[in-house]
Amino acid sequence: MKKIPTNYVKNCARFTVIACLAITVATRTTSLASTDTGLLDTTFDGDGKLTTPVGSGEDSGRSMAIQTDGKIVVAGESDYEGGFYGGGRSDFAVVRYNTDGTLDNTFGTGGQVTTPVRSGNNFVKSMAIQTDGKIVVAGTSIIPGTGVSEFAVVRYNTNGTLDNTFDTDGKVATQIGSSYSFVGSMAIQTNGKIVVAGQRRTGASVAALVRYNVNGALDETFGTGGIVTTPIGSFEDGSISSVAIQTDGKIVVAGSGEGGSNADFAVIRFTTDGTLDTTFGTGGIVTTDLGSMDRGSSIAIQTDGKIVVSGQGSIGFNSAIALARYDTSGTLDTTFGIGGIVKSAVGSMPNFTNPSMAIQTDGKIVVPGSFATNPPNSELALVRFASDGTLDTTFDGDGIVTTSFGGNSQGSSVAIQTNGKIVVAGQSFNGTDRDFAVVRYNATSTSPAAEINTTTTTTAPATTTTTAPATTTTTAPATAMTTIAPATTTTTVPATTTVVSIGKTISVLSAAKQYKVTIPKGATVRVTIAKSSLKKCSVSKNAAVKGLAKGTCSLTVSITPKKTTATPKPKTTRGVIRIVVK
Repeated sequence: MKKIPTNYVKNCARFTVIACLAITVATRTTSLASTDTGLLDTTFDGDGKLTTPVGSGEDSGRSMAIQTDGKIVVAGESDYEGGFYGGGRSDFAVVRYNTDGTLDNTFGTGGQVTTPVRSGNNFVKSMAIQTDGKIVVAGTSIIPGTGVSEFAVVRYNTNGTLDNTFDTDGKVATQIGSSYSFVGSMAIQTNGKIVVAGQRRTGASVAALVRYNVNGALDETFGTGGIVTTPIGSFEDGSISSVAIQTDGKIVVAGSGEGGSNADFAVIRFTTDGTLDTTFGTGGIVTTDLGSMDRGSSIAIQTDGKIVVSGQGSIGFNSAIALARYDTSGTLDTTFGIGGIVKSAVGSMPNFTNPSMAIQTDGKIVVPGSFATNPPNSELALVRFASDGTLDTTFDGDGIVTTSFGGNSQGSSVAIQTNGKIVVAGQSFNGTDRDFAVVRYNATSTSPAAEINTTTTTTAPATTTTTAPATTTTTAPATAMTTIAPATTTTTVPATTTVVSIGKTISVLSAAKQYKVTIPKGATVRVTIAKSSLKKCSVSKNAAVKGLAKGTCSLTVSITPKKTTATPKPKTTRGVIRIVVK
């Protein structure tokens, strides 16, 4: 497992909320004891991670749930052969694992089940487990040769067989409009009714919801004949990626409203009968402009009723994780991040276009995805935020952890076990095609603090001016993130000094070598060497840092790699100097 070279270079910008924050940077100088927080759980398949081929072709895990007995159920599609609307095929696939990561042989055949809804492509987007243990999977089914797609729902018995009490054969497909419809998510109400949310496109795309009774029939008490469609404000197109049910039965969905080169987070709340809830936002709809192409991907409701939406935004030319938290009326929660918004860059080329999200019992937020370590190669990634939106540095030291499977990997779904362990499911490339991938992480420390951190220095915001939005479209700062650093974290140094840029991978020779980095006054730097082949890394800080008139300080990093006796000449190893500005 490698840590991510993370670039937190951010510019102060002026939008509805104007703020310029100084830097708070932690320095990890040495370790006294180890912590298992964020490390792979080696009680799971021996090393904390596994892959499972389902069919003979492309297999992708899309959604996951944990049963009350601790067994892990992952749903996705198998044997994808390409050709989205015609010529290809793929089936719904469900795999169940025991708590130790072994396949559960009491489920399906060897722990696996595949189901064709139609003879063409069938794509899974969401799954949930009913209180009676039955497994419900939702996705999109393509009608071969027609260019039409449908909402599709399949229900399985606890042993993996199709539940014939659900629409007589365990499968139901619903066409919305005359063109195509795509499922984004699904949730099960306390009364057992199934709510599926996504989009319908007949001309412009609109948000679409379908509710089924427990027997699979459309619920005539919901919307029109069990179906609700609604445009997202004045946007040309809208889509829904996630749905959640409040304790009062109201349905909250998240996605995006799009038009031209703009896309905003969108949150819509419906009453139990499918009408827009006018006590939420304006007419039941809230959109939030984060300053770029912003797409909401996942939604969760806290125990206090606040609504958290995660998705994708951008910082400069880099993708970023974006979070927004709203109170029960749809107003941004200003106690979260900056003005209710968090943007966090994870390396230089992260991909969180379709993440899941889960909220721990302590309020911390976990988001999975993938990190492009060496494009186009990527590793499965998991990021944890504290309840106030800051990166949780108790999680693997910086709130970010990646896991390599040796090929392109993506985390698509996350769930929290009752013991706090975090399970992420997705897919990984095996060199020929993709397989289901599952990882389990420890979530709490079982040993003393792992490191000594130098005292950090924080400068309070210079000025803050808040202008109330004229409409329910909430405009957040373009760089609304938990920390804002100067546009440049290195300044010009003498030609004889090696400048290590943030996230740069450097070659380290067997002879000791020093690297000098210039950073802003009042800040310290956290340096991590990510390769075990490096023997040690020592950090020395300019003693007069607080008194520098020019507002800069210097950090010298000495790196000594392990010596090798295999050849008479010293070998070159590679290490990563990571400078994290928080």
